[in-house]
Amino acid sequence: MVPHLAWAQLDTLAVPLDTVFVVATRSETPATTTGLSLTLATRSPEQRALEPGRSLTQTLVGVPGLWLNDRGHLALGERLSIRGHGSRSPFGVRGVQVIFNGVPLTLPDGQAVIEVIDPAMVARAELIRGPSSLLWGNASGGVLALTTPAPTAPFASVRYLHGGFGLHQVQAQGGWTRGRHHGLVYASHQREEGFRANSTGRISRAGTTLESWISPRLGLRLQAALAVLDTEHPGSLNEAEFQATPRASNPGFQAAQAGKESTQFQAALTGIVPIQQGVWETTVYGITRSLENPLPFAYIRLRRAVLGGRTTWGLTGPGWQASVGADAALQADDRQNWNTVAGQPGPDLRLDQREEVRALGLFVQAQYRLLPRLSVGGGARYDEVRFSLDDHFLTDGDQQGNRSLNAWSYALRLAYRLPHTTLFANTSTGFETPTTTELVNRPDGAAGLNPLLDPQRTTGVEVGARHNRWVFFFDVALFSMRVRDRLVPFEDDTGRTFFQNAGTMRQRGAEVAVQAAPRQGWHVQATYALSDFRYLEGPAEDERFPGVPIHRLDLRIRFTTGPLWFESLARLVGSQPLNDANTAQLDAYQWYEVGAGLTGWALGRARLSPLLRVENLTDAQYAGSVSINSFSGRYYEPGVGRRWIAGLQVSFQ
Repeated sequence: MVPHLAWAQLDTLAVPLDTVFVVATRSETPATTTGLSLTLATRSPEQRALEPGRSLTQTLVGVPGLWLNDRGHLALGERLSIRGHGSRSPFGVRGVQVIFNGVPLTLPDGQAVIEVIDPAMVARAELIRGPSSLLWGNASGGVLALTTPAPTAPFASVRYLHGGFGLHQVQAQGGWTRGRHHGLVYASHQREEGFRANSTGRISRAGTTLESWISPRLGLRLQAALAVLDTEHPGSLNEAEFQATPRASNPGFQAAQAGKESTQFQAALTGIVPIQQGVWETTVYGITRSLENPLPFAYIRLRRAVLGGRTTWGLTGPGWQASVGADAALQADDRQNWNTVAGQPGPDLRLDQREEVRALGLFVQAQYRLLPRLSVGGGARYDEVRFSLDDHFLTDGDQQGNRSLNAWSYALRLAYRLPHTTLFANTSTGFETPTTTELVNRPDGAAGLNPLLDPQRTTGVEVGARHNRWVFFFDVALFSMRVRDRLVPFEDDTGRTFFQNAGTMRQRGAEVAVQAAPRQGWHVQATYALSDFRYLEGPAEDERFPGVPIHRLDLRIRFTTGPLWFESLARLVGSQPLNDANTAQLDAYQWYEVGAGLTGWALGRARLSPLLRVENLTDAQYAGSVSINSFSGRYYEPGVGRRWIAGLQVSFQ
């Protein structure tokens, strides 16, 4: 891999376990000195071979602070939130930064579509658990950075999975190395008949990463990824339907033949130039997306193009580090809406407009070692996000307009290092603009940008500790955040989602992660999250924020002996309100999974890795995700019932 700037560490969090909790921030500063609450989860080649990796919910299970909801179908993507940020999203990801192989998937307006990420290919996940606008600007309630593997030797593999509810997946990948150059290519195709009616879908993905030091003074990294999706959309259910027929679809969605066809492509080029006392790194990237989306209330057609770049200059000296940088991006969306007739655009054109978002951010951060064990750091950033709309549908008047939203962000961090333990504290801010979808979906039915929708702003404080010695590790963090002008969704009687600012919220909580290897071959990992999120003012004063359970616990136990591999997983999720008034509630549930496999069974030049897993072992009836503040009470998105999955990977090296 092309090396990045790395600051000197006084201690390390590396342990010989599957998951290691450390940090890599925008300036590549290690967790031991930043005073941040971050997580690094790594997946070994054996894990990637023996875990199905059909969804990020499965791939990233047990990462503290991260709440992933698997909707059980491909139409909406997984609901992703970090300490509550992002939980409002009715589809895709909002409010948090998602980075894939160094490319921001979160757009200038704050939304992200993560279909291009192949969960089975994720080798490394870095999570910043808290407001991070200093590092990434708009929509940085947290940051999730995912990376595909970097080959250390030539290899090739192919894998096939087959499972219940019509699951079929085939994947191939290969990598090569030659001196200071290496590359990775992969492709996959997944098809599911679906647990619910009207949820059949298929998705194909492909990607590549090429890295090379073409000279001692210049490193280059080229990456590209593609996803093609074609799926039905079952919609959400009300409580009676959820209890009686969880495999059913929303009748309105089935009648409209709701679904989605999309193609998304991204590419990026990064240059790395070592300079005296530091490194200068610059990335330019582009994203394109086309979408055909029949829904009961509208047939949506979207054509998107994004062009962006960022540059960072990092310097280091005796006892100090500093970095300055800039981000810029342009997002252009051509959007048209018709009425829906049998899954096709009808004759009634209702909206035709071009939406543009321009974003610019400048930041500086530094840290200094005050004492041999005490470090202090922080920084400031300024962002400006400008929305503009050009109305091409003039029968109801010209609704063109623009809005400019800006914000200052800051962070202050302390870290105190003891033998094997780091104590940390920080305060930071975040801001989140409404997305273009949220701004143009006006409750009054008019075109143009909603003038009543403002950004939400977060101020957070946090204290915590990390301990790492031999085969035992723990990470604990306590946090409190105040969120002003919280953006929350609500529905009208057609099922269409709109957004409003719902006053001030207080988000308090705790996160605990523990790992241990009590005996040779055994690995135990447990993560717990306590989330007490409440409104402080407005109509829902003192009510809990919907869509986030108070308690969550994940427990994973793995045992290996020789080539044999066994694993069990338990997830316990507490109750959660489903609307701001807290008049509807999703009950607590438990979910279990077991698996077994064989690593590296030699057969000639090939190595075979068979696997067998059973998901939702007890066939629990639960909601994998929820649609909060549903007007018609259709809060429930049923999770998939008990499913077995069998697979085989054949590798050559």
